Amino acid sequence: TAQQGIPIKQLRDLHDRTNYFVDTHFKAGTYLARPFVHAWTFSWMETSEELVNVVLQGFSITFPCAFAILLLSTGSILASVYAVLTVAMITGSLLGFVKVVFDFALGIGQSIACNIVIGLSIDYTLHLSHAYMFGEGSTRAHKVTHAATVMGVTVIAGTITTLGSALFMWPCQLTFFTDMVILIGGTIGFSVLYALLFFMPLMALA
Repeated sequence: TAQQGIPIKQLRDLHDRTNYFVDTHFKAGTYLARPFVHAWTFSWMETSEELVNVVLQGFSITFPCAFAILLLSTGSILASVYAVLTVAMITGSLLGFVKVVFDFALGIGQSIACNIVIGLSIDYTLHLSHAYMFGEGSTRAHKVTHAATVMGVTVIAGTITTLGSALFMWPCQLTFFTDMVILIGGTIGFSVLYALLFFMPLMALA
């Protein structure tokens, strides 16, 4: 009678309480093994917990790598921190968006895609931060203008081509490919928005 789709943490609590009930109320005889609960929901709960761990472990690896790449590319700790913050906001916005709008469950494909997303989402921010640090001008305003003018057009063009290539997976019958269209499209959309409307103003102000 457990509700379908309850959060994993609550489901784990229900699982532990159920096992405690079995252990305290049912005593197996000499020739009987311990009773156990047979429920697909509990099996998927353990899988989901491992998928969440995979995503978190991937984040713990890829975010430091992204920071190192940004630091080597820009030579600025502050710009690297701002860029990593932007990537984190892109990733969080994407995961929240696909859950609220499309009700995505964290399956195997989605857990893999979550780690791919960081690589895609860092692209535009990396180009803009590099153009800012090594661009013309001695003030923040001049550098932002230079980066937005020189690299902004390239970022917009990259957005169009990446979205265009992803749309070819939309008619596919396998759900993995249709999910990837949403994930890639969402990543590119949030990336260009945060890169141009959050990261660049942040560099101009701070």
